[in-house]
Amino acid sequence: GGLFILLDIDSFKFFNDTFGHEIGDQVIINVARCLKTAFRGEDVVFRLGGDEFSAYAQVHKEETARTIINRFIEGLKKISIPELGDRPITASIGAVVLPEGEETDFTSNYKLADQGVYESKKVKGQSAVTFFKQ
Repeated sequence: GGLFILLDIDSFKFFNDTFGHEIGDQVIINVARCLKTAFRGEDVVFRLGGDEFSAYAQVHKEETARTIINRFIEGLKKISIPELGDRPITASIGAVVLPEGEETDFTSNYKLADQGVYESKKVKGQSAVTFFKQ
């Protein structure tokens, strides 16, 4: 059991194409820092590639999961990259929370979290999270 999330940085291609890859790299680095800060030391946080990240935590209640994800979203709001001006950095997040002791199937959880990312992308202008249950 536990919390599994996937996320994409919203409009990442725009940042890269408009401001250059150096600024795009700064966006990625800052998002990674926000994830690392929001999650605990024993949790697993990693970059899948490009603008996609994932994390796993031994959290079994949606309320606790929401607290961690909200801490991440609040961190995104504090990112300051001068070249971006007032353009916010936001993310589309898909999350799955499985009760303690329940067997996890990575493939199924990945697909559910990915559906959550897709649903979250429909919310424009702010970070959004969609929870799915197995």
